[in-house]
Amino acid sequence: PLPERVAPELRHQLRLTWLGGMTILEKIEAVRYDVFLNRPKLTRMDFLRLYLRARRGASLGV
Repeated sequence: PLPERVAPELRHQLRLTWLGGMTILEKIEAVRYDVFLNRPKLTRMDFLRLYLRARRGASLGV
């Protein structure tokens, strides 16, 4: 996986960027790609989930 190939100080940032992008794509799909009427936004809960998923991935070596 890519996070293992970058410098250790960049791994967490790369995980968060990847997870954030995937979350936005899931939200776009959930509104059936109508981003003009329903702009996807990350909520505080989304940010918490991203952080926890990134930390879990780090502890698993992903």
